[in-house]
Formats: sequence, C-alpha cells, structure tokens
Amino acid sequence: AVDEIPSGMLLVAISRRDPPDTYARLIANEHVELVDWDQLKLTLDEARAIVGARLALPDTEVALLHEQSGGWAAGLTLMLEGRRRQGTDFHLPTGREAIFDYFAAQIFAAVDTATQRFLVATAMLPQVPVSIARELTGNDDAGAILEDLYRRHLFTHRRPGAEPVYWYHALFRSFLKARADTVLGPAQALELQSRAARLLEASGAFDGAFELFRDASDWSAATRLIERNAANLLEQGRGQTLREWIVVLPETVTGTHPWLRFWLGMSLIPVDQPTARCHLEVAFDRFDASENLPGQAVAAAGLIDTYLFEWTDFRPMKHWVDALDMLLDRLHLGDDPALEQRIYSSLLPGMLYVAPGHPRLRPCVERVTEMLDEHLNVNSKLTAATMLLAYCNIAADTDRALVAVTKGQSLVGLLEITPFARLWWNLRLALHYSLVGHYEDAIATLDDAGEIASGHGFEYLGTVASLLLSYRAIATACRGDFGATRQLCERMIAADNGLRPLSRWHANEARVYRACLSGSPAALAELGTRCIDTARETGMIYLEVLGHAHLAIGLAATGQRDALAILLAEQRALVGDTCLSHFRCQAALVEASDALVHDGPTRGRELLAAALRLARETNYHHVMNIFRAISMFQELLAEAFEADIETEYVTAVVQQLRVPPPPHATERWPWPVKIYTLGRFEIHLGGIPLTFTGKVPKKPLLLLKAIIAFGETGVPATALIDSLWPDEEGDAARKSLDITIARLRKLLGRHDVILVSDETVTLNAKLCWTDARSFVELTDEPAGRLDHASALRRACTLYAGPFLPADLELSWALKRREQLRSRFVCLVDAVGHSLEAAGQWHDAITLYHAGLEADDLAEIFHQGLMRC
Repeated sequence: AVDEIPSGMLLVAISRRDPPDTYARLIANEHVELVDWDQLKLTLDEARAIVGARLALPDTEVALLHEQSGGWAAGLTLMLEGRRRQGTDFHLPTGREAIFDYFAAQIFAAVDTATQRFLVATAMLPQVPVSIARELTGNDDAGAILEDLYRRHLFTHRRPGAEPVYWYHALFRSFLKARADTVLGPAQALELQSRAARLLEASGAFDGAFELFRDASDWSAATRLIERNAANLLEQGRGQTLREWIVVLPETVTGTHPWLRFWLGMSLIPVDQPTARCHLEVAFDRFDASENLPGQAVAAAGLIDTYLFEWTDFRPMKHWVDALDMLLDRLHLGDDPALEQRIYSSLLPGMLYVAPGHPRLRPCVERVTEMLDEHLNVNSKLTAATMLLAYCNIAADTDRALVAVTKGQSLVGLLEITPFARLWWNLRLALHYSLVGHYEDAIATLDDAGEIASGHGFEYLGTVASLLLSYRAIATACRGDFGATRQLCERMIAADNGLRPLSRWHANEARVYRACLSGSPAALAELGTRCIDTARETGMIYLEVLGHAHLAIGLAATGQRDALAILLAEQRALVGDTCLSHFRCQAALVEASDALVHDGPTRGRELLAAALRLARETNYHHVMNIFRAISMFQELLAEAFEADIETEYVTAVVQQLRVPPPPHATERWPWPVKIYTLGRFEIHLGGIPLTFTGKVPKKPLLLLKAIIAFGETGVPATALIDSLWPDEEGDAARKSLDITIARLRKLLGRHDVILVSDETVTLNAKLCWTDARSFVELTDEPAGRLDHASALRRACTLYAGPFLPADLELSWALKRREQLRSRFVCLVDAVGHSLEAAGQWHDAITLYHAGLEADDLAEIFHQGLMRC
C-alpha cells in the first residue's frame, strides 16, 4: 500500500528488514514522514538506494552524510530541506560550524524574536511536552509553534499521545543551546535551565531534570533529586544510572552527604562488592558520627549484602550482623515498614549463614513472614520472600516454605519485578523444588534463572554461577540423571581457581557428589575432611555442618567407628539449638547404618526406629543434598520396611522424593508397580490391585507377560514380535509392537516403566517389582542385610505356584516356567535337608507342606515328608 497512502496520512514505522527499494518508494512519497533514521543503522549501499530515489547525489556525498551531519536523520533532513529551498544546486554543508551557519541563516533568522526565545528555552529540555513548554516559556502558543516546526520538517520530531511530546534533533538542539546566552542573556539562561529542571522533576522526568541540574551546576538540587529517587532507581534495576548521577557530583558534595555514599555503595553491590563495601563503610561511620540510627542500620544491612553477593568469605559479615543486631532495639521500625523490610531481609540471611543459633533469628523469620501480607513495594516483598525461602531451604521448614513459595510466585511475574530480583527468586525456588522432590520443576526453574543471568549480564557474579551449577547437580542427581550430574561436577571443579573459599567448597562438594554416584562412599572419609576445612574458611556454619555430614558417611563406609562417634558428637554440638538442628536426623541415620553393619539387626533397628521417629516428629521430609541418592540411605529405608518401622512415614518419603530402591529390595518397598506371576497374575499400582470394569486389554497384558517371560531386561524386540504377532509382516508387526508398548505404558500409569532402546525392551527395575525376579535374586545371594538362610526361606515363601498358571498354552512362557519350578524344587530340597540335619523336624515338615502347596507333583517333597 506504499503507493496508495492517502493525503494527510503519515507513515512513521520503518523496518530494517524491508529491502532498499522499499525505502526508496517510501522516501519518494511526499506524505511519508521519516522518523528515527539513526536507529536503522543503514549500510552505505542502502543509503544510496534510498537517497537516489529522490536526490541525485554523488556517492562521496552520500558517504559523508553521517560523518558531517551527526547521523542519517540530520543529513537526509538537511539535504531534503536544502533541495526544497535552493534546488538541485544545494550541497551538504561541511563540518559542524558550517551546519550551524546553515541553521542560523536558513531557519533561526527566518523566525521572529519571540519564537527564537521560545526555541532556545525549550531546547534546554531533552523532550518537550506541550504543557511544560508553555509553563517554561509563558507562551500560550507553545503547542502551535512546536506543531508548525514539526509540520515544516525543521528538525523537530513528535510522539503523539494525549499530550504530544516533541523533541529537536540532537544537532539542531546543540545549535539552539549554543545560542541561549546570546538570545536570553547568561543570567536568564541559567535561571531558565534550573526552572526547566524543576518542571521536569515535578513531572517525573528525572533523567532530564538531573541533566539540567548538572549542566547548571545546581548541586544541591541534584543531590536532592538523587536522594529522593535512589531507592526507586535501584528497585527498577537502574543502578548504573544512579552511579552515573553520583559520580559526576564534586567531591565537596559527596564528601558531606553520607546518603550519597550510601546509595553509591548500594548501586555497586551487584557488580563490585569490595568497592561497594568501601563506600558503605564510609557511610556507616558518618551516620554513626551524626547519630543517624536508620542510616547506620541500612548501611550495615548493605554491608551484609555485599558478602552475600560476593559469595566467598562470610567471616567478616559477622561483625555487621552484630552491629545491626545492636541497632534494632534502638530503632522504631514500626513507623517505617519499608525500612523494617530492608533491614530484616538482610539480617535474616546474615544470621542464617554465620549465626544460625542467634536468639533473634526466629523472631526475624516470623516478622519477615508477616511482611509478605503487608503493603510493600513488590520488589521489596519478593526480596523478603526470597530470603525467607532461603531460610526454609536450609532450616528444613517445609510448612513455611509453602507460604513463601505461594507469595513469591504471585509476585515474580509482575512487570515491575526487576530481572535481578527474579533471578534470585528462581535460584531459591529451584533448590526448594529439589528438596521436596519436584526435580523437573527445579531444572525448568534453573533454565529460567540461567536465561535471566545470561540475558542481563549476571553470569559474572560468582554466587550466581556457582549456585546454578550446584543446584542443577542436586536436581539431576536426585532425579537419577547421573551422567548430567557428573558433567556438572566437572564444571564445578574446573571453575575453582583456588582463590575463593566458596569456589573451593563447591569444587570439593562436586567431588563428593562424584564419589557418591560412583558407588564410592568410602572416598568421603578424605573428601569430607576437606569439605570441613574449606567450610571453615568460608565462615558459613551451614556448610561446615554439611561437611560433617559428608565425612560421617565416609567414616561409616570405611568402618572407622571411633572416629565416627567423635564426629557425630561434634556435629550434634555444632547444630545444637540452631535452625540446623534437623541435621540430627541425618546423624542418627548414619549411626543406625553403622550399627546395622557392626552391632547386628536388633541394635541397628532400635537406632533406626529412633532416627525415623525423630524425622517424623520434626516433619523432616527432605534429606539434604546428595545423601538421598546414595545406597546407604536407600538401604536404611528398605530396612525400615522389612522391620515394619515407621512405614507410613517412610512410604511418604520414598514417594515424595522418588527414592530409587536399593538392589534386591523386596515387595515391601513401595514400588509404583508390582507384578505377581507365580501362582497367579496380578498387577498392583501404588499398592492397589489393578482391576477392569470393562473390556480387558488383552494384548498389552500379553506383552507384559512376554517381557517377564523373556527375562525382563534387554528383551529383543524380534522375540516379542515373533511370539505375539507371528503372522504379520515386518513393518506392520513393529508398528503393532510400538502401539502395544504405548498402551501398556498408559495401563501401568508411567511412561518410564517400559524402556525401549537398541531394538530391545526392558521392564524398569527401579520402578517395577516382579515376584519372579525377586525369587531368583533371593536364591542367588543374600538380599540386603538378610543372612543367607533367611533369604532362602523368604524365597520359598515367595514361590506361590507355577509361572503364569492361567497361560499354560503359551509356548514362549514354558522355558521360564520350568526354570523357576526347577529352581524352587532344588531350593526346598536344599533348605529341607539343612533343617533335617539340624534336627528341626517341625520346620522341615512345614517347609515340605508349603512346597507341595506350590507344586504337588514334586516327588522330592513327598520323600522329604516321609523322612521327617
């Protein structure tokens, strides 16, 4: 529609993606207004194509447009205006002075004195709303003058709206400002400049106001403007603007205004923590000298934040936590909710990391929780929710975490939330998701955090980079994606340059994860000691406790019982009456594991019962970090099921955290899927038998039976196809198999219960228990902590009859049936002979009777009964 633009209509949007000939057609149309040419970043060829549509210019003249005229917009406008006034003989002025002379002769001299005064006065404004132009100049015709300049294309642009806003091209504005002293006189020009700045400030145009205050050297007004707007600038993520404002002030000004030092330090916290500390310490001392308690408090809170964001050594932070603690009782925080939120949001993580047993910590947590329901700035409220969730993650306060998550999630999507606040919320939320078993949500949230960090340049922050890797390693390990976890661990180790205590901690933590996933918990005997040493260098008590937890696992795995007892005593003393007291549960579980190995099942189960009772009473549903992914923890939970210890609570933990079963876990484990094939065929989903009210899905069930019959693991797809679809062609048969696998997955309620790879099909042993597989495992070797005799007796009980007794006609099930029957007969015979040899005739008779109930044709059982 370029050729059909109606008269009077202006086309103002130009896309760089359009081809050059589109520009040519646009510029050739007299109804097209050229706007923001500089933003197009035109190439020379594109400029030639555009200009050539209306103006016959030599290439050299086109090439000089940008350089000589201050941009494509100025050059093209000058060229069009000159050709309009003087014809084709017009040539572009060369140099800034020549262009200014052109402005003076062709534009400025052509208007009356009142308009000249209007132009130089309004040129003081970066942008010129009509109302401010009218009030600044006292000219009631301000709107008409500006509109006339715009309509005549005299280097004046317009943004439409309820009140049109005009602005002059930068080169034309520079010309007008240079004429201000001549036209108005120096004194009136300076007075108008200050007046324009105050009008802009009153209208909320703070950037323009500060520019004018700066140009007029009105430092008192500039200082006032900064102090009034600093907090809002930081909340909007405009810390760089705030810094730029403050650093242009003379030292005589910043040296006498502690709030300027404070805001400069606060603006530097995300980018340069050591320099931020220097400014905040100066501000604190000056506030102290003037007995400004609120100033001291917010400066101390800012100093705490510098250590939180630097993420390397928290030991010096203790001084500022104590200083802020001493100030609280002297402040009247109830009169200033924003100040209270600011202080508590820093004090909470400060105490959490370096003073987790501080008597003020619990009241602080309660108050921050209350603030989430109070009227506060949304960024401040999200910061409070973030700090509260950080506390809940470390203190295992799951109930309060739900409150923090609900409030934070209702805020994080608001447009007012800064990227920095959103980043920190996502980091804390991701760890929370991992701790409560929502691993996919954790990884997705970390993806969002990573995009925010890379998109806004926050990746350089040591704390952000470290936590992105560490939290993802936790999520992937607990999810069972050990390959991804190992890669993350390698990146954490490679990121350690040896200079930062927290970097060394994360590297050692990565080595701990790697050892656990490799089935080498004994390596934690050395790695745990290194973790404790580096944790003490960081000053973070929580990390020191984690180091004790890692070392305890290593000592238990290597049988160093005396050292373990000393370490557990140290750990219990360290957590004491702190928010980390939930680590008593972890210590008790390691102690129970050690007792089960060395003191026998009676003592071990006593300690396990006490540990799990403590965990249930404290609502401890998440085991910290990597502990849940190692075999020691899984075997402890399996032992709880075998001994009927806190089974309801342990079931909830297994299901919530998706704890994988240890090798040889029995049917007492809360498997998502349990399948009985010996003496019957039953499927239990979540402990409930699967029943059908309508048509029975025969083909998916037949496929399940075939997978079990062929050994459950790595079953060739061709064997399944030949057995179930012998009459179908290759492609059709494979399609039938794929469709039936999909139906079976849907029937069992989980996609990952049936695994397909490399033309094989596998029943996932981490999700599905079968009596046939368990029977074989029990007869091959002891299961878990059971002795061999107990394992064999349990196997005898597990065999309730022949494999798939209702499907005797299925030829492909015959081999598996005979294998299991032969194994059962040999097993009963061996156990029965051992009982006879021990003179345990009653037990032997019971065993042979049970054998006959499962297989009444086994002659060897009748012979055993006759002997007994």
